[in-house]
Amino acid sequence: MKKFDQLTEIYSHAFQWPFRMHIDIPTIKPYIDKLETLAILDYGCGAGFISHWLEKEGAKNIVGFDISSNMLNLARKNAKLNNSNIIYTSNLDNYFEYFDLALAIYVFPYCQHTNDIHSIVRSIYRVLKPNGRLTILTINPDFSGNSEYYYNYGFRLIEKQPRKDESSIHFNICLPPYNETIQAYYYSYNTLGNTILQAGFSYLQYGNIIADHSETTELYLDYLQCPHALLITASKTA
Repeated sequence: MKKFDQLTEIYSHAFQWPFRMHIDIPTIKPYIDKLETLAILDYGCGAGFISHWLEKEGAKNIVGFDISSNMLNLARKNAKLNNSNIIYTSNLDNYFEYFDLALAIYVFPYCQHTNDIHSIVRSIYRVLKPNGRLTILTINPDFSGNSEYYYNYGFRLIEKQPRKDESSIHFNICLPPYNETIQAYYYSYNTLGNTILQAGFSYLQYGNIIADHSETTELYLDYLQCPHALLITASKTA
């Protein structure tokens, strides 16, 4: 977590990352609705990019959770500047079966061990209401093996070893003026899906990665042929 604490400055500009705005947001948007009526958990909220977007879309009850104190401090600073009512915390003990919807956006790739993913999914399951929904973005197990494939979109995925659960991936943010590398990890479809189902979730589905409008679709045509992201949705059985 020290690495994320040290990357606070670059993550403060996550709102401006092209793939976040033009790919991530349009991809998850169809899976969330009636936001104003929902209690929403942004698990692994970082600097609050997703939480802030949810509030702009009409959500009234948002809790952002993260274990990086620097990220939470930045999220709280941004919330204050925007007169936001988002709650940011590093403790979910008081939220048993509280949330209607949980989002885990690029959380799994930074789990070093499979057991870490199990722990996160169980934690989310505990705080969701019966019939609560989970929406996940994570690294696509079939991402391009060409480390330069995503360069035009502001990042690289660099592998140093054959793909297997827990193998290393270097996520290089190369969006000028930044050139920073974060340690990430590979997980297979089987491991991701089985972990979610074993925690008690059901109706697991893999969704489509999309761009936001026709002009952007043209710009992201190569990306959409082989996206680095994987969308997973599931529900907590009542």
